[in-house]
Amino acid sequence: MKQLSTLTLFLLVVALAPGAVQAQRATLHPQPDEALGQKWQWAEDQARQDDDARRGYWIGYSIERLMGEYSFIGSWHSRGNRKTLHEVLYGEKPEFDHRQRRGDRRASERKVVKEVALLFEFAGGDDEPAEIRVTNVSGHVDFDGRPLFWLGGAEDGESIDFVQAQYRRARSDEHKEDLITAFAIHDAPDRVVPILTDILNGDDDDDVRESAAFWISQQDDDRVLGILQRTATNDRSHDVREQAVFGISQVDGSDATEALIDLARSGPRDIQENAIFWLSQKASDRAVEVLGEVVNDDDGDTEVQKQAVFSISQLPPDQGVPLLIEIARTHSKAKIRKQAIFWLGQTDDPRALEALIEMARG
Repeated sequence: MKQLSTLTLFLLVVALAPGAVQAQRATLHPQPDEALGQKWQWAEDQARQDDDARRGYWIGYSIERLMGEYSFIGSWHSRGNRKTLHEVLYGEKPEFDHRQRRGDRRASERKVVKEVALLFEFAGGDDEPAEIRVTNVSGHVDFDGRPLFWLGGAEDGESIDFVQAQYRRARSDEHKEDLITAFAIHDAPDRVVPILTDILNGDDDDDVRESAAFWISQQDDDRVLGILQRTATNDRSHDVREQAVFGISQVDGSDATEALIDLARSGPRDIQENAIFWLSQKASDRAVEVLGEVVNDDDGDTEVQKQAVFSISQLPPDQGVPLLIEIARTHSKAKIRKQAIFWLGQTDDPRALEALIEMARG
């Protein structure tokens, strides 16, 4: 990671909006190889001595993460009149700016190591951060004229330990959710997954545990699917169970599809309906087959079957329309036939119109 021997770097950022002129000041730690905890204490000491920090300040450091060449984390300020964090820190443009290929998400893009910043905002004398921002160092930032105390780089293990210590002291749910995001962006699932699982299974409020369920689903780890399946089936909270089902839908591979199928067939009604919806987003032949089975089960729950009909309506037309036509013509339950007819009427597919006209005639 790039280091400067200069202790303090002052940069003026002149915004292009009329009348808006704002100073961005970054103070760099003089010994970036020190332990993260020591560097953090240095930043707090600096803030207490800095008149500009009385109304608020930022503390930040970076970790390295393997990412797609054209991908980026964070979406803070993308307007051209904002400096990137790299420019604020080092006075020069980064080698690569994600704006060059914004929106390019090719699965085949090569992986590169990128620097990702964790930025903690403090305001009003509170010792708990008001907000935590995560962004690539190439991302555009606006510190609202408040000074930034920059600690340099940290290794994953050191950073995770530091964030975990902050989580133990956190008082607000908002702060805990920010810290969960901070955990999750570390490229170290062997450390991150157990921490997030403990939070998921712990005593925190449901919003916090939902956040843990989501970020577990984003980890590249073989344990993820089993954790989410158990949560979807057994968690005490309806909202957390639903988040776990969504998390399963985010996991790649046929095993995740089969997990959704199991929940669609035999989970509690609310989870069945949720799994059926996310199954339709897979749009695989296997998913379509199971949706048809759920709808046509003579002993099936009518409300669950209605959700399955809706999910079929969300499939690509070549998959969904023929199945809806069949349901509308042949299903044993009038409510399900009506549901299929309704969704056929919402599409402009000529096959749907032809089928509706034929059914109306006869």
